[in-house]
Amino acid sequence: MLVNTKAGQPTMLDHKVIARVLDAVPRVYSYNQIAGLCRIEPSTLRKWLYRGKKDHLENKESIFAEFFLAFFQKKAECAEELLTDMRSDKDNFKATSFLLERAYKKDFGATNDDQRKFYDLIASKMAKAGVQLDDYDTFMEDADLLDGEDKNGKEGS
Repeated sequence: MLVNTKAGQPTMLDHKVIARVLDAVPRVYSYNQIAGLCRIEPSTLRKWLYRGKKDHLENKESIFAEFFLAFFQKKAECAEELLTDMRSDKDNFKATSFLLERAYKKDFGATNDDQRKFYDLIASKMAKAGVQLDDYDTFMEDADLLDGEDKNGKEGS
């Protein structure tokens, strides 16, 4: 059994919590919703995963590293299931692809180039419709903010 040897307040992360989190992953996909179902703060979930990644990369055996590996294995299994559903059930293709794009943005979401082309298309349609775009750069910055990124590429809230 892995033991926490660090000084300070003991972690709430244990095998029961890990089981609850892993059970929630295929039900809701989103970090915030997973945390909500498990009655923990989303920031706590992210801290545990960050610490687990750090421990894993440093080859440290810890409950955090164990959690990190199990969590991402479960997320990969869920993505695999969605892809299998997408291939077998053509009627739900759009719904399944929507889930993949939202729940697995880095793997299945639109690239920045795709987003830029989409924004360019919107801007041109607005111009054709007579909507004035005084400042294209401001429009593009606003569009990026709506997607959750600020000018510096940091995720928004």
